[in-house]
Amino acid sequence: MLVMTDEGANALLSSSMKLGGDASIAAGPTGQGASGTVTSDIVAFSRAKGVYAGVSMDGSVVKPADDWNSAYYGKQVLPPQILIKHDVHNKQANKLIKTLEDATRAK
Repeated sequence: MLVMTDEGANALLSSSMKLGGDASIAAGPTGQGASGTVTSDIVAFSRAKGVYAGVSMDGSVVKPADDWNSAYYGKQVLPPQILIKHDVHNKQANKLIKTLEDATRAK
């Protein structure tokens, strides 16, 4: 999922978000070489092999898994603390973060 607007970011950071209600969502390009202008708050991409019939996410609810966040960070945290303020960190992610930073610098 890509958040394309401030409205999409605010909806994603809320305690619960209803796709198609709180934030407009569009399925990302389908098929090889697809292109076009996207005007939705959030764009969702999917990779599939074989026959693809399509999925409607309108009305789906997205909410944080507070128990998973607590287990990962060792304390109760909210999405803005993780994504915006960077108040929390899990040292087990250091290797992945370093690899991503190195890959970014190499470009």
